[in-house]
Amino acid sequence: MPNLEIMGPYTNNYAGTDVKQFRNIIPIPNYYVSVFLANKATHNYFFTHIYPQMVIDNYVQDCTVFIDFFRASITCFVPNVDISAVHKTLPVAPPRNKALFEFRRRVIAHHLPALNVDLAQIQQSQIAIQLGAMVQMFNQIRIKDEEERRTTKEVKTVQKFAGDIRLNILLRNSRVATESDLAPVWNL
Repeated sequence: MPNLEIMGPYTNNYAGTDVKQFRNIIPIPNYYVSVFLANKATHNYFFTHIYPQMVIDNYVQDCTVFIDFFRASITCFVPNVDISAVHKTLPVAPPRNKALFEFRRRVIAHHLPALNVDLAQIQQSQIAIQLGAMVQMFNQIRIKDEEERRTTKEVKTVQKFAGDIRLNILLRNSRVATESDLAPVWNL
């Protein structure tokens, strides 16, 4: 079992070593997927827990690529630097391109109008304009109706409204002689 911290650096044709090529991505054997999903897969964990289980299960031959990857992960290229051979620096994302974002927005607006923010704002302003016009129209109609009612309103007398008998009762109870002498509350 190798040293679990770091090994190397080694030169080509170094005694007890062989050259291996590997990728940064490797297939995980199906029977060990659950172990990798449950725990963080460091080279220490691999060589203390998973590799012994592979030996017990007799899967060492089937998993040579997998084991070689973890052997490479504990091998360094530069002396006195604890950087693994499989360590890769991630690329830096390019800066945002405003023209590309604008193009993306136009494509989305064209093909998915429901997601178009500008269209929603335009629709809301159109609805507000239409509602404002409707309110103005209804107000003008209401004002016109009120003016017509005022001009066509006939002056009603208590006699026309209540009849002769009730007018006489009202005159007696109010102790006045004529309808014009009644209190202003009775002017209809």
